[in-house]
Amino acid sequence: MRVILVCLATGAALSLGCSDAPNQPMGSSRAESTAAEAPAAEVSAREGIDPVSKDSRKARALASRTADQTVPQGSWAGAQVNLVVTSSGGTIELSCGHGTIDQTMLLNSSGGFDASGTYVQEGGPTTVGPENRLPARYSGLTDGKSMTLTITLSTKGQKIGPLQLQFGRQSRLVKCL
Repeated sequence: MRVILVCLATGAALSLGCSDAPNQPMGSSRAESTAAEAPAAEVSAREGIDPVSKDSRKARALASRTADQTVPQGSWAGAQVNLVVTSSGGTIELSCGHGTIDQTMLLNSSGGFDASGTYVQEGGPTTVGPENRLPARYSGLTDGKSMTLTITLSTKGQKIGPLQLQFGRQSRLVKCL
């Protein structure tokens, strides 16, 4: 009886260490082994993990690790472009435009990102009234120190870039007239 209580108290109710029959070999009962496996199967089902497949556990671990990685927060700059990355997205300013990144810039396992936002083209004839904010996609690659960024205007299909940026820098912009 003492062995069972110790096993349950420590959360280690394994069939090889807990037997209520004094003369019965450990782990010989199917009921004991099923009881020990049930919690692991329930946790696996809740977590969406196939308890049999090592590949599915590895994939789940990789997905959770990369899902938490984001583009480093702070200033990024390149020729005629400044980008400030925040925990919720960012802002970008170019010589002839500016925009917002409206979601966290999550990284995939290759260092790629793709986030939605808006972009406003500047320069040339302008209209009086609200800015013409266009839906945009901000995509690219980073290693945490350098970044290649392309802005795609969703409604026009027009691409700006690829732009080369460096982390921790600020660029002096000459704005369009």
